[in-house]
Amino acid sequence: MKTVKVLLVEDEAIVAMQTKSELQKMGHAVVGIFASGEDALAGIAGANPELILMDIKLQGEMDGIETAERLSQDYDIPLIFLTAHSEESTIDRARTVSSYGYLLKPVEAQDLHIAIQMAIYRHEQDRRVKQVEESLRESNNFLKTIMNSIDALIYIADIQTHELLFVNKYGLSVWGNDIVGQPCWKALQSLDGPCSFCTNDRLLTSDGRPTGIYRWEFQNLVNRRWYDISDLAIHWTDGRMVRLEIAADITDHKQLETERANSEAQYHQIQKAKSLSRMAEAITHNFNNMLAAVMGNLDLAMNSLPRGSEAVVYLTDAMKATRQAADVSSLMLTYLGQAPGKHEAIDLSDVCRRSLPKLRDSLPNEVILEADLPDIGPTIKANAEQIEQALTKLSINASEALSEGRGTVRLSVRTVPAADISYKHRFPIDWQPQEHFYACMEVADTGCGIAGKNIDELFDPFFSTKYTGRGMGLSVVLGVVRAHNGAVTVKSREKHGSVFRIFFPVSSKAAPRLPDSAAQTQEIEGGGTVLLIEDEQSVRHVAKAMLICLGFDVIEAKDGMEAVELFRKHKDSIRCVLTDLSMPHMDGWETLAALRRLAPGIPVVLSSGYDQGQVMAGDHAEQPQAFLGKPYELSGLKDALARALAKKDAN
Repeated sequence: MKTVKVLLVEDEAIVAMQTKSELQKMGHAVVGIFASGEDALAGIAGANPELILMDIKLQGEMDGIETAERLSQDYDIPLIFLTAHSEESTIDRARTVSSYGYLLKPVEAQDLHIAIQMAIYRHEQDRRVKQVEESLRESNNFLKTIMNSIDALIYIADIQTHELLFVNKYGLSVWGNDIVGQPCWKALQSLDGPCSFCTNDRLLTSDGRPTGIYRWEFQNLVNRRWYDISDLAIHWTDGRMVRLEIAADITDHKQLETERANSEAQYHQIQKAKSLSRMAEAITHNFNNMLAAVMGNLDLAMNSLPRGSEAVVYLTDAMKATRQAADVSSLMLTYLGQAPGKHEAIDLSDVCRRSLPKLRDSLPNEVILEADLPDIGPTIKANAEQIEQALTKLSINASEALSEGRGTVRLSVRTVPAADISYKHRFPIDWQPQEHFYACMEVADTGCGIAGKNIDELFDPFFSTKYTGRGMGLSVVLGVVRAHNGAVTVKSREKHGSVFRIFFPVSSKAAPRLPDSAAQTQEIEGGGTVLLIEDEQSVRHVAKAMLICLGFDVIEAKDGMEAVELFRKHKDSIRCVLTDLSMPHMDGWETLAALRRLAPGIPVVLSSGYDQGQVMAGDHAEQPQAFLGKPYELSGLKDALARALAKKDAN
């Protein structure tokens, strides 16, 4: 990037210093800072700038626009206005003085960078136009030599007939060697008549005198490239009036502006996703703590009532609803990409094939389910239950999009190269392929399609265009995708159906047979004392009652510091520790380390409302014997204690 010598005319010292700092970061040199137009006029000769940044409101009697007019009389220096004024009248005045642009305060560094580059570029183009005009007056042959040496389209056309009289070498190389003599609208735009956007009427006054240079931007209809165009009416060698046009290719600059706009939109999407994730994580943790108290009390109440009691029926319904609430909390964790479960090599086609009977049962009878699955592969490293969960959510979502519940849902699996994964409507928004090949699981429907304005919100928790209270299905799909380092793309058009494609990295390992049986619940021998560490009083009380129900004595601590002191006093009688993760003063990991320093072999169960994978991630000097996710029932607590004590006995 070329270093530009910049003169800054700004009456606010803080703004001037900030602007100077940004310019220096870009590699430019600030050769002078003035607070008034009078000072700028007096000091410009010594500063010798290549570009002027001018505030409109200045100290002294002259404003920035008047100062710019005075400077333009003696200096040919590109000038950009920096102003907090957005009134149309002010902007119009500024335009009459400088064609190199104006920026509204506060100015973003990227916008300032682009404006400077474009101003220097356009000034250079203006200089070239003036060189061309001067050369025309001196010699027509010399003019042709100059124009043929410029890396931009230059042509001369009769203003009345539109006939091309001259085209430089650059133009001939792009549009063909036979275009001289043709009408410009036919040769350059492939039209059948004069262009509706022709600038001829802007180049001459009503009495036929040239108006000066007219600048505009246009995308050529033939090659679809963008050009910065300068048009000028001049007298040809035979005396007739012609149009001289210089069109510089600015497609790269346009693409830069488009990429910047896309980057800003992507940044806002990423920030929104991070904000939603933080909110979902906090809500889930607090929700799980409350559910732990509710579920524990319900469990204890049912165990304390005689079998067949009418109250047990009511409590059973309440427990069922509580488990459903816990499932919602689990779905929120899945949305965050914290889906628990072991990842191993699996055959994606085999998982989908095994899911077909269950999928057909979950869809209305009028919906046709089609499948196109390879006999073997592709193999991915994943959790089969989570893949089936995502597939079910996508299939139900597809069936709900069908008109009157009638239509087709089609499932297919294949392997695709990373280059074939579309970047458009791809989620997570910041995902980039890291492997050469990906397994693609596609669910397509013949339904109503999705409005373009809704696609970016499809995977937000509880967003739905269907029924109130729905909306976690696609959030779960995105969570499964996150947990597997994959991506999901959406292609849809209203009234033409939708296609959802999930991409998983292909694994080189062979897929083992799926397990046929579940692990057996471990038994536990009651007795002894458990140190219970929990900062939430309601959760602590119900956990204590559950431990007593299992046959243990309980010592309670409301935080890690109190737990360490109690452990010092009762170390010989404490058989096991049940500790929460998130606590004030000392968290679960710090408490675990402190207790192990006092008793290296003490069994510990670590409990949390967060996902196990997230909790256990990281490098911790001490590890618990078991993890217990909140909310938990009496059976879950019993199993965690059994695993922790079994590991101690094994050692």
